[in-house]
Amino acid sequence: MIDHLILHIGIYKTGTTSLQSVLSANREILKAHDVHYPDYGLDSHSTLAFSVMQKNWGWADRGETTFSPWYWNKFVKDLAKLTGTVLISSEFFCLSVDDQVAKIKASLPNCKITVVIGLRPLNELLWSTYQQLIKFGRYYSVDEWLHSVFDDFDSGNLNSGFWLRNHQDRLISRWGEEFGKENLRIVNSDPRQPALALNLIKDLAGISQVVLDEKPAELNKNRSMTLTETEVVREINKAIYEKVDWPIYRQVLRRGAIERIVEIRVPPTSEQKSAIPEWATLRAVEIQNGWTKSFLKSSLQVTPDWSRLSVTTPKIDLPSEKISTVPMDLVETIASGMISAAAYGTYDFSKNKNKYILNAREMRFPVLIKYVIERMGDTLSRLSRKVPRI
Repeated sequence: MIDHLILHIGIYKTGTTSLQSVLSANREILKAHDVHYPDYGLDSHSTLAFSVMQKNWGWADRGETTFSPWYWNKFVKDLAKLTGTVLISSEFFCLSVDDQVAKIKASLPNCKITVVIGLRPLNELLWSTYQQLIKFGRYYSVDEWLHSVFDDFDSGNLNSGFWLRNHQDRLISRWGEEFGKENLRIVNSDPRQPALALNLIKDLAGISQVVLDEKPAELNKNRSMTLTETEVVREINKAIYEKVDWPIYRQVLRRGAIERIVEIRVPPTSEQKSAIPEWATLRAVEIQNGWTKSFLKSSLQVTPDWSRLSVTTPKIDLPSEKISTVPMDLVETIASGMISAAAYGTYDFSKNKNKYILNAREMRFPVLIKYVIERMGDTLSRLSRKVPRI
């Protein structure tokens, strides 16, 4: 039986992808110190999060990925075979509602459990969240999205996606009520100190002196798209959203064009990074500072302190202008990414990578049949072109 379970639940855009890449790349080193980072096919444990929450990934009723409860049940059974410390990390856990958090707690063994929560000033999450939704196929404007977000806050609709994971006070209360606030550790994410969460987790696992490779070859930068990149992808989404299902979009756009944008393209310094209107930034700061004032009076354990969440001089974006031209390097990046993903299943023309090939086990049966027929058609077409003509 394990002694300690460390459950890192995000939130989004607090360095989770980089942290998970490092932990995944160092599995063997961790295991040598009786610290286990289970492998479920990804750097993160999103499969476990979706499995226990019984939440799908993708576009509803259009080929979304489904996750069997088997994954979570197997994980719980596997814990009985392990010793020492187990690390679990997925930002999707922060989407759990009250009864799902209770289900997670009830299914875990009676051992020491520490829940690690990464936070970041709310105003800094607006653009990063918006462009992430565009990466997911959405095509509403930033103004439309922002008004819906703050309308939800004002109306008390706090179980909508944005507030479910980003309402810091409710998130902490939800997990603290089940696991005990004394067992929560808060990390205030700071781009200037990217190793904060990793160092905290190493310390909690009792391996603070163990040297890990913090820059693995497969480190996913997962940067936010710029204004120009976001607008171009949004226009593509508008054109194709009604014409394709989720598996095709995920494979060709997300894992092809978009991943090539964020992994390979280096935007010029002249390219505007974000475009959040001043009114939305100031409203987010007002909400954030109200939460921080409450946190300062709490007994929560925080790394390094609460100052990072106290916003005094927020960055105000320049007003956005309509994008009328597209840089040629961006056109090349998008086209190359789509072709590479269609041919090899990855954005970088690597024939040997199969990490991103569509997982047939996750497809709903009608979509799987359609996919198989399409692939058979592609194969027969290629074979026919190779038959010598008489």
